[in-house]
Amino acid sequence: MQGIRQVANAELEQLIRPSGYFRQKSARLKTFVAYADERYGGSLSRMFSQPVEDLRDQLLKLNGVGRETADAILLYAGKLPVFVVDSYARRIFERHGILPAGAKYEEIRGEVESALGKNGVSERAEHFNEFHALIVEAGKRHCGSVAKCDGCPLQPLLPAKFGGQVQRSIGSRAVKK
Repeated sequence: MQGIRQVANAELEQLIRPSGYFRQKSARLKTFVAYADERYGGSLSRMFSQPVEDLRDQLLKLNGVGRETADAILLYAGKLPVFVVDSYARRIFERHGILPAGAKYEEIRGEVESALGKNGVSERAEHFNEFHALIVEAGKRHCGSVAKCDGCPLQPLLPAKFGGQVQRSIGSRAVKK
C-alpha cells in the first residue's frame, strides 16, 4: 500500500491503464488506501482480522466498491471465506439450471457458500478461491455472453435443453435429473 500512497495519481493511472477504467480505478485505489490508513492504521492484517460481515459492510460504503469488488478484496487479499459472484458464475449457474435466471447476488453467494462452506476458515477460503478461478477459466473459454459449449468440461452436466445430459444443483436447490 505504501506505493499507492506515495505515487502520483497520473503515474498510478498509467501503471493500471491496461486494466481499463484506469482513472476511476486509480481514484478508488487511493480511496481504499486512505480508508485502511484511517480505520486500521494502514494494517491489512488488522483490517482482515475483523468479522467478515462487518468488514464487508465497511467496504461496501467506500465509493466505487460494490458487492463483487468487496468480496474479491475479502477473498483474494484477505483470504477470507467469501464467494465472489461475477458474470461467469451467473451464466454457468443459470445455463446449468443450478440457479434461476435473474437470481440475486446474495442468493447466489449464499447458495455457494452454504454448499461449499463446511470446513475451517482457511480451507473454505481456498475452496472458494479455487472454485471461482475454475469458473472464470470455464467462463472465459466457453461461457461468455455467447455460449461455446463444444469442448467445455462442463458440457456433460448441462441440462438437455442446452445440449447436455443432466441437471445438477449446489446446496439446497435440488433439480430433477
